[in-house]
Amino acid sequence: SFEAMDLAAIKLTGLEDIEPALLVNDPDAWDAVIENCSSVRCEYLRSMVAYQTTYMAEHSDHLISLDAVLYHGGKPIAVWPLNLCHADGAWVVRSNAVPVLPPLFAGSVSKKQKKSIISFSLASLNNICAQMGIAEWQGTEILACGHASDWHSAIMKIGATVRAHHELFIDLEMELSAIRSNFRKSYKPLINKAKTLWQCRIVDENFDTAFEKFRDLHILVAGRETRSQKTWDLLEEAVENGDGFIVFLEDASNQLIGAALFYHSATDAVYSVAAYDRDYFDKPVGHLVQMTAITHLKDIGIRNYRLGYRPYPGDSPEPNEKELNIGFFKEGFSSHSCLNLLTLAPVRS
Repeated sequence: SFEAMDLAAIKLTGLEDIEPALLVNDPDAWDAVIENCSSVRCEYLRSMVAYQTTYMAEHSDHLISLDAVLYHGGKPIAVWPLNLCHADGAWVVRSNAVPVLPPLFAGSVSKKQKKSIISFSLASLNNICAQMGIAEWQGTEILACGHASDWHSAIMKIGATVRAHHELFIDLEMELSAIRSNFRKSYKPLINKAKTLWQCRIVDENFDTAFEKFRDLHILVAGRETRSQKTWDLLEEAVENGDGFIVFLEDASNQLIGAALFYHSATDAVYSVAAYDRDYFDKPVGHLVQMTAITHLKDIGIRNYRLGYRPYPGDSPEPNEKELNIGFFKEGFSSHSCLNLLTLAPVRS
């Protein structure tokens, strides 16, 4: 089950200039902030928040949605995905299904307004955690432009510790030929071979039928149903509304052997849900899907494509062999990696 808890009910002395409104009560304001941002990670899309919140609620004992639009002077200037999740006998505060993300600021926000939002958000987090018996909370932020953000600095000042993971990206502002030149040498002939064996297409119509096929393949590959029909409906809704697309890989008889869903904002994209027929695991099915997605993302003007986490043997927690293999596969397409700063912040009583 999941419900909403009003951030406005948390009284924060000295921070009365910030007024929070729950996403569920103010979706248009959320979208207005997103539209006024120069760069938007997919985790801030309302469609992804809805999907992740539903998925997390179904895989936990209890979930309280705190996703909020943050107002200053009567104007929405930031959005913040946030929830409280109870699982394995303990409460944890997160953004969607990951550690806490920083608020996303509209492009018109002043330095003073940003400082107020950060103070309000950190005070709110501390207050929530103290009420729920949470001793520390985890945060995540991808280091952009080579320098730490004001949000990161503020977390470190309250006594947080930090470690780092690596995230793989493709710079889609490069020419397609330059992107391909960054691919692992062995990938180019594999992609060419795959083109002779199968057809790969962007699904842009008959979404109901397409998602039914995608879901059936996902269940077949997983050996069970790992996500509800509701979550599939939300994925379909995101694609229909232009927040994503799916790629189908089919054989000569139009039999579906692979499918992948990609979320995207106006600027950024991320590899999300995928399923591939196990009979083809030793063949370059994933290679052709990635190449098709990359070409499409460039065509629609996306600037950054995040392939995801690149684990290394010394990471904490230590990755398993499957995770290392997946990271190695993704790295073969990437143009660069960025540090994902993972913080652990203490809660003051």
